[in-house]
Amino acid sequence: MFTPSIESRSTQELLSIAADQEAWQPEARALAEMELDRRGVSRRSVDEAKAVASERYTADLRQRAFNAGESYAAGTMARIFIMAPFLVLMKLISWKFHFSFRLGLTELGAGNFKKKYRQRMTLLVAGTSLWILVLASLSR
Repeated sequence: MFTPSIESRSTQELLSIAADQEAWQPEARALAEMELDRRGVSRRSVDEAKAVASERYTADLRQRAFNAGESYAAGTMARIFIMAPFLVLMKLISWKFHFSFRLGLTELGAGNFKKKYRQRMTLLVAGTSLWILVLASLSR
């Protein structure tokens, strides 16, 4: 049912499974607790692992809430704005030639940097648009 099976996992892995309510289904957590009980791991050890996981989860929620309001410094925004067309061009080239070039948006989204995500996207679009307008006006 689970790969690798619950029974074949280490005691530390089982403690992690039993404690992590976010990553594991209730059925997996229950099976992990049964296996820990079968191995003679104390209930106290399981409860301690759950308390640590709960503290980590709470700390992660606090960090993600803090990240949501983080903003770029003015100098960083200026660099993104100026470099925008080159960054976008590199992204397009990377798609064509199958190599990895990141604009940083995925990482910002994963870290819940909502304000930075919006800023970066806006700067990339605005910077690229400005360069296109400048180049178009120079070519006339």
